Amino acid sequence: MEIKEISESEWGKILGKSKYNNYFQLPLFLNLSAKHFKLKNRYLEIKIKETNYYFSLQENKAYIGYSSFIGYGGVFSDKLFPFDLNLKIKKEVEKKYMIRIERITIFPQNIFLYPNLVPQATRYSAIVPIRKTMIDQERNMHKKTRTAARYAFKHGILVRKIKKVDLDIFYSFYKETMNRVNSSYLTPKDFFSDLIDMKYTLFLGAFDNSMLVAGSVFFYYKDAMYYWWNSSNEIGRNLSANYAIIFEALNFCIDNKFAFLDMASSHSSTIEQPKLKWGAKLMPLIIIE
Repeated sequence: MEIKEISESEWGKILGKSKYNNYFQLPLFLNLSAKHFKLKNRYLEIKIKETNYYFSLQENKAYIGYSSFIGYGGVFSDKLFPFDLNLKIKKEVEKKYMIRIERITIFPQNIFLYPNLVPQATRYSAIVPIRKTMIDQERNMHKKTRTAARYAFKHGILVRKIKKVDLDIFYSFYKETMNRVNSSYLTPKDFFSDLIDMKYTLFLGAFDNSMLVAGSVFFYYKDAMYYWWNSSNEIGRNLSANYAIIFEALNFCIDNKFAFLDMASSHSSTIEQPKLKWGAKLMPLIIIE
């Protein structure tokens, strides 16, 4: 096994040409998370018997590594390879750089590359397949989900992009939401401030009489979209504003001919069940820790 570092520009070109469509492996996002969380990025090319594999590493000053610190990582290649190769490469990278890799979160859609069965998943990501039209999309939604979205629109909710001027309000909702779900961690406001202007990022807000009442952050790359952060105030929750946001995000997916919307994993069935009612299917999410 030969491990060598390649440049950021080389990594970007390889990722762009690959069938692997992981937004979180884009240099622009890795650089943003490195900046705000004091990480060092390494872009690795691993050669094994004439086949090249790729692995990004983010490490902190305590010599602890992640792939990736936020979102999905792990080994990728356009060729089939056994799942255990992730473990072998992890071990060799740790040895070469004298670090401990604390977490590797395998991209759910990358699991199709493995010819053998993956280990039993400990978590699942909710993936919504995208249909050709919204009529077809609605047929795969639960009746209560369709009703909630229509209720929001009927009561005057308008969905548009959140601008930087709206960010203070969005972040206040975000903090309120994290406190409500007893989250022990808050993503820094400065991170969102840089993220809002970034390519392949969509901040969607729900507005009631021109007032922001809910907001969500989406990423997209190639044929995939990712639903990553969500927040709302009491008015937004009462008006089912988040349903309107997801409905418009699905319209965005249809217009851009995306294959799926990844609604991410959930730490409780209370959060997971509404995702399934959008027509989501659970796909294995493998986390190596």
